[in-house]
Amino acid sequence: MSLTADPTATAPDLASLDALCGADAALRELVRSVARRQPNSLRLSHRAHRAATSLPANLPFSPPVLPICCEWAQGARLRDIDGNEYIDCHLSYSAAILGHNPPPVVAAVRQKLAGGVGAGYFSAEQVELTELVAELVPGADRVGLFHTGGEAIAASVRLARAATGRQLIAKFEGSYHGSHEVGLYNSAGLPEAVGTGPVTGFAPRPSGSGLRLLSDAELLVLPFDHEAALTLITRHAADLAGVLVDPVPRYRTHAPAAAREFLAALRAVTAEHGIPLIFDEVITGFRLALGGAQEALSITADMACFGKLTSGLGIPLTAVAGRADLLDTARTDGLLADAAAGKTWLSSTNQANHLAVVAALAQLRHLRDNYPEIVDRISGHHAVLRERLADFARRSGIPVHLRGNPRHVTVLALGAPLPDTAGYHDWVRELSSPELARALQLLSLHLRLRGVYTPGMPTMNLSAAHTEADIDHIVAAISDSLLVMAEQNLVPHGHRHKEQP
Repeated sequence: MSLTADPTATAPDLASLDALCGADAALRELVRSVARRQPNSLRLSHRAHRAATSLPANLPFSPPVLPICCEWAQGARLRDIDGNEYIDCHLSYSAAILGHNPPPVVAAVRQKLAGGVGAGYFSAEQVELTELVAELVPGADRVGLFHTGGEAIAASVRLARAATGRQLIAKFEGSYHGSHEVGLYNSAGLPEAVGTGPVTGFAPRPSGSGLRLLSDAELLVLPFDHEAALTLITRHAADLAGVLVDPVPRYRTHAPAAAREFLAALRAVTAEHGIPLIFDEVITGFRLALGGAQEALSITADMACFGKLTSGLGIPLTAVAGRADLLDTARTDGLLADAAAGKTWLSSTNQANHLAVVAALAQLRHLRDNYPEIVDRISGHHAVLRERLADFARRSGIPVHLRGNPRHVTVLALGAPLPDTAGYHDWVRELSSPELARALQLLSLHLRLRGVYTPGMPTMNLSAAHTEADIDHIVAAISDSLLVMAEQNLVPHGHRHKEQP
């Protein structure tokens, strides 16, 4: 099968494949091998490119090469429409911590399918869910429910501005907080987007087109884990409506507690100046600990935003939890006069719809009741995978390692491990290597041929549904794939297979 002659191949497919393969016959055969397994997925990809701006399950700037179209998932397994089954190491961007379609959540949703009240109605489960979040999350006097993590964070920013009467929001360079303006500024992992600060901070820089241009009076961009950030907050204290921070940035997932001292100082300086501190816990929430990063690091923010694990079965639901005086700027008496009373508008048609609330409630209850067993199982599998990959690296000379934390996001990495104090610039320098990006994309295709699914930046997220046999399969797939790539001189830094004693 020649992909270039196949009418199901799209222009984006071909451009990506040309960048990957060039004139290398072995790589083109790899691509053909993957394509032969999934002709129906390719046809649907072609239709998607004609009908949609991008495949709906993928980031617009990181489309998959030869995407699979999934039709079934259960536990740690996926099956595509061509009948290929995979061990899933993507897990819905890490959200499926219990595995796909966990029975307690499925049962709760199934019970409501025939008689649920849809959207726009008050239900008992809404109260039970907000009470449960308040029970688990430190400092949660009030809880608001939303659709996406980005929407929750945008709501927290609006609440902070409403409560303080100020406009300036501070965020940290390299942090992504959703698809709204504040979330997408200074967030792209691209070499040209790396600032040169940090003493004076960084100029606001949109990470994409079509965003409203934010001025220095609206956004202050700070260096993470740097004393200059504290100085800048003090300097701008009179204008700051809030400070937004990811307590475990994506370049520190391997060392989630490394910045605790800095975060404690950040908490102190914001409290001193009466500036609301907002934690983005969309990934860390109910994962690093039941109470999220706030519990794990013993630091309580003024508001925290949650997602991923709150979306049972992938039915979107997120939350903002925090101080009553901040969230109550959106609280009304249900009277028409409220519209003119300076209240904060945070409402939409499907907000807190019944099925999403029921699914989130069932998932969080199961996590609360079984948390030690769940995280111990995932951590145990993670430790085995890490140790066996380290052993393979020693024997083969191929610098593969597991980066991340079992209670966060984990990825396969090639090259030297990042230090615990790695910064955004260290991470970007690594990602900006075309050789590395190509190798990781090829590795994901090799893994797919061996029954392991992971996107082009190979995530190794594990769930409570993965088994010891799954870990054995994953280790064998990674080892076999890298040995083949090393023989073809496709592992970065010229590392090739050579048995060590």
